[in-house]
Amino acid sequence: MNKKRSIEKDTKEKILSFPSNNPNPVLKISKDFILTYCNKEAKNEIKKIHLKIGKKVPSEWISFLRVVWKKKKMEKTEFLFKDKLYILNIVPLTERKEFVIYGTDITEMEKDRKNLKRIENLYNNVVNKNIDSFYICDVTGRFILVNDAFCKLLGYSRKALLKKSIQDLEVKENKKDVKTHIKKVIRLGSDRFESILRKNTGKKVCVEVSSYFIREEKIFFVFLRDISDRKMYEKRLKDINQKLERKIKDLEKFNRISVGREIKMIELKKRIKELEKKER
Repeated sequence: MNKKRSIEKDTKEKILSFPSNNPNPVLKISKDFILTYCNKEAKNEIKKIHLKIGKKVPSEWISFLRVVWKKKKMEKTEFLFKDKLYILNIVPLTERKEFVIYGTDITEMEKDRKNLKRIENLYNNVVNKNIDSFYICDVTGRFILVNDAFCKLLGYSRKALLKKSIQDLEVKENKKDVKTHIKKVIRLGSDRFESILRKNTGKKVCVEVSSYFIREEKIFFVFLRDISDRKMYEKRLKDINQKLERKIKDLEKFNRISVGREIKMIELKKRIKELEKKER
């Protein structure tokens, strides 16, 4: 029995001492919206809004507290104490006719959220709207991130590409060659080259690739430009040049034959004249 009472007493003391021991702000507000208690951390913050024990809380708090009291259940809200942003968990204790408010500092979390949003916007504006295809992959060639242009270039959905690696799409190099090429880019830091990838339809697309190894993160930033049209025109030009070269060779051969024949005719005429002179 004594042991049980000791445990109950210890538990009660812990509960009562929780607000003062809590490293985050803890407030108690009466049903009449008067601040009746604040721990050390809370005291530092309420000074910023000129609030003291025994004083009525700000009007914007009162409006929210009325709603909480009516609902008779805990509610959350955000509140800015000058330079710090807190989530306030407001607990209505109807039997004690007061509110207990537990605050959690989310200032750094909010900064991280804004930074993440900024990075997302940067990605959307710089990468996703880039007319060039772009992807990020790890040191094994596995895709981590792909932009819309890369998906459109190959005819795959983003979800499908993120299950693949560059080895699954590469035509010009086999898996062993790709592995060797990856090691080369890691060693040099960057590389620019031409390659051929296989589209979702099975067709091939020629690309110019600029690959950059981000050593700290052990990932590759890769930009690709579709050069299929350029390669097609280059092939056409090469074919035309080859045809032209063949025609030139044929013409030269014809000229050699014609010139040789002409020379022979001249020599023959000369010989005939010489013979005619001898006969006279």
